[in-house]
Amino acid sequence: MKKALFIYPHNFLMRNMGTNIRVYNIAAYLKEKGFQIDLFALKNFCSPDFLKKGDENPDRLVANFYLYDFKNVQAHLRSKGHVNALKKIVSKLGCTFNTGLQDWTDPGMRAMFEDILKNEYEYIVSFYLYTGNLLKDRKIRAKKIIFMEDFLSVAHYLDGSNTNIGASIESEIRMCSNFDGIAFISSDEKNFFEKVLPPTAKCYFLPHIMRPNVRNLATQRTRDVLFLGHDNIYNIDGMSWFFANVYPHIDAHITIHIGGNICGHISDGYPNVKKLGFVKNVDDLYGQTKVSICPLLNGTGLKIKVVEAMNHGIPVVCTARGVDGFPDKTRNGCLVTDDPKEFASYINSLCTDEQLRLRFANEVAVYADMCFGYGKTTKTLNQIFDIEN
Repeated sequence: MKKALFIYPHNFLMRNMGTNIRVYNIAAYLKEKGFQIDLFALKNFCSPDFLKKGDENPDRLVANFYLYDFKNVQAHLRSKGHVNALKKIVSKLGCTFNTGLQDWTDPGMRAMFEDILKNEYEYIVSFYLYTGNLLKDRKIRAKKIIFMEDFLSVAHYLDGSNTNIGASIESEIRMCSNFDGIAFISSDEKNFFEKVLPPTAKCYFLPHIMRPNVRNLATQRTRDVLFLGHDNIYNIDGMSWFFANVYPHIDAHITIHIGGNICGHISDGYPNVKKLGFVKNVDDLYGQTKVSICPLLNGTGLKIKVVEAMNHGIPVVCTARGVDGFPDKTRNGCLVTDDPKEFASYINSLCTDEQLRLRFANEVAVYADMCFGYGKTTKTLNQIFDIEN
């Protein structure tokens, strides 16, 4: 049995946000292929109940949990002058620094990691570059892989937490160089990094992993519009823009459903808006939805909410940021506009014209199969983890 150590701060078994779902899907696929998955994570990070929630471990997906206290990382960063930096990382997907990406690898974490390595893993799999220096100048037999979910330097520049983008990109490149393989969720970001990384670093395009589902595009849909989102700064800003600029132009009879933690940031003053909160069965929700929206104004990586909607054959109305990471920005079936009135017009038309909805439902489904299909993504996973097809 091959053994893989995942280095990921969250409890991905909760599957309560896009990145957790992605890590879960990768782990589930490797488990199907006979891998043992261990998790090196952080307690007192975003999930203070990590130990309790860690029991939600269906089919023993994670064999062993190793938890390092995030409070030690905070103290380490404060001692280096990064006062209150981690608060922003947790709440705003950003951090305060002026020279480069933060290094979370304090002496205690490195000592714990050294002890964990005695288990002799074939693969060390990381998902946050902040812990990338655990592998710096270290002779490890294991294949070292990093899954790049975001272009961190750009993300921090966009949220204003770092104005020195050049130094940040330089440090991001250095940290990536610690790995043998780098899997990018975004085609755009893969194209950039593979030009500047050492030739020994193998780059892959690995979008969101989605299992095939049975689509009945013509089935009766009871929910007009859907937005699913965690309460990160990009979703909050995007929905603020939507309600201020797009919502006034949407037909009053159209109902807008909002799911996820973002609901806590949506006013109760909209008569045709229904807040769903945490959605346990996303597949059922998608099966009832006519139109999915992604009004984000910024961000990096790939918008998982967009790809999942496409995989379910749901037309997507989005801003230009909604198709970030797509290999093809224009022929993907999405209706893309940054103009509020046009955004609303697309929604109104798709909700009232069934033939139009079916046309775009088919277009996004075809593109999803071609670009993000399960066979395509698992073929890339097989290459990364040396699995025979």
